[in-house]
Amino acid sequence: MTPADTARMAAVRSPVGFDPRRMLWVLLVATAALRAVAWHNATVMTSDGPDFLWQAQKLLGGDAGAALSHHYHPLYAALAAGCGLLLGGRLVDGAVVVSIAAGVAAVAAVYALARRALPDRPDIALCSALLAAVHSTSITHTSDVRNDGLHAALVVLT
Repeated sequence: MTPADTARMAAVRSPVGFDPRRMLWVLLVATAALRAVAWHNATVMTSDGPDFLWQAQKLLGGDAGAALSHHYHPLYAALAAGCGLLLGGRLVDGAVVVSIAAGVAAVAAVYALARRALPDRPDIALCSALLAAVHSTSITHTSDVRNDGLHAALVVLT
């Protein structure tokens, strides 16, 4: 996206009169909050969660060989380990932060993709992002200790 694209997008207002960038920020905050509530209300962690946490523990312990020997890609575990360190060693919380951030990134990427495809229709971009934000599978996959949300965000970003 070039600076000219960004300037053109900023100049286009929604047909209903809302500033699309402001509405996007509201949607992204709501996306994060919705996923935090979903995690808070979850009764159990997904069955793959302990595997990702094991990988993160191995990475933090300096045993990269063991972490890399697992059949899951280590990116999610590495990000979870880094966030867990920032949160005082709380790996589960770090992993959930990565998942929620991936969900927010995926929603932002859907918005950007729709804006690029239909630059004169910010309302469609907002609706597309809203669907990505509130879809039940999206919420499930980006509010738990699992790498699906990270993969989804990376796919949409690329």
